[in-house]
Amino acid sequence: MCSSDLTGGDAYAGSILIDAITSPTGSSSLIQLGAVNAYSAGLGGDGGVGLTDLDGGIGGAGGDGTGGQILMLGDAGNGNLVVNGAAQAYSLGLGGAGGLGGDGIDGVGGVGGVGGIGNGGNIQIGTRSGAASTVNTGSATFNGDLQMFSYGFGGAG
Repeated sequence: MCSSDLTGGDAYAGSILIDAITSPTGSSSLIQLGAVNAYSAGLGGDGGVGLTDLDGGIGGAGGDGTGGQILMLGDAGNGNLVVNGAAQAYSLGLGGAGGLGGDGIDGVGGVGGVGGIGNGGNIQIGTRSGAASTVNTGSATFNGDLQMFSYGFGGAG
């Protein structure tokens, strides 16, 4: 059997950063927002169809998909994040489907390719340590529903 060598491409989602940082001058930092929807998705490509040969070629593997990093933070020193509305953070990694097996000249089709791996991303929401500060008045306030999901789904084989 021969393989198509048409593996689906891997995908890595980007990062989303909302960060009220600590000000080195001592004045407080404020980010004030309404509703926030943050989505970061990596979708792996589908594998290619196997080549036509005597027994049918093996389908290409699906590409891996990896979700990105989402951060919504207020620095503990004097960074303040306020979200006045619903906040949603979704980080998805979806693997691509494996390719179909190729046609076999002898009437037997080839084996389909394996599905790609799906890895969910990283989500951090709240306060964190920041730059050194003489005060610790930083905060993260969410005045509405907060939903966070990190999914990883492998592709069909």
